[in-house]
Amino acid sequence: DPETAEHKLKFCGRDDDSYDLARLIMGNVFVTLYGKSGIGKTSLLNAGVFPELREEQYAPVGIRLGMRDEEHPQSYQTMIIEAVERVAKKAETVNVIDEQKDQQSIDYLWNYFARHRFYDKYDEQTTPVIVFDQFEEVFRGHRNEAEILLRQLDYLNDKDHALDNSDVDGQIYRYEQNFRFVVSIREDDLYRLEDSIDNCYLPALKRCRYRLRSLSEEGARDAILI
Repeated sequence: DPETAEHKLKFCGRDDDSYDLARLIMGNVFVTLYGKSGIGKTSLLNAGVFPELREEQYAPVGIRLGMRDEEHPQSYQTMIIEAVERVAKKAETVNVIDEQKDQQSIDYLWNYFARHRFYDKYDEQTTPVIVFDQFEEVFRGHRNEAEILLRQLDYLNDKDHALDNSDVDGQIYRYEQNFRFVVSIREDDLYRLEDSIDNCYLPALKRCRYRLRSLSEEGARDAILI
């Protein structure tokens, strides 16, 4: 990621993928990126897609849910909220509805996003993009937690859960989908995600997918020569 990397390197060979995936993310709440192990999904996201998103007033952040401390495990929901508040320079609470405190409730994440506005370092409103890197890890011993999370993401993905215009402190507030989620998963493990989606009956989570293929000859040439 050029914003955090110590050494600024030029990312080459994936210009079309960076542009196309960034636009898919901006236009959809939930996107799945998949491809063979080692093909460059993480590099594409960090070095290619994240800069594209920042130019459009989005705030991307990557987390690995499978890397939590097993001695003091956080819930996936806590990890997500901490990641959002790390990437957004300010999270303003809007008391438009009562706070949902049950992290297992299907509307927990929806409630959190509905009650917050997010701002960047310039105090401009921004949209967090939460990227779950190596999502296949969550299915190894934590399938039930993973399926609770998928149900919550599906609830967020449903536009019918938007709030009508409300009066908050004398100002009109309308809750919109002020978030994006990206699941990055190995192609060999995609069936694990498929099984959980089918098990929970969440067909909407199958709609927006992007398969990362091997570099084209032109892309490989750019990566070597540039």
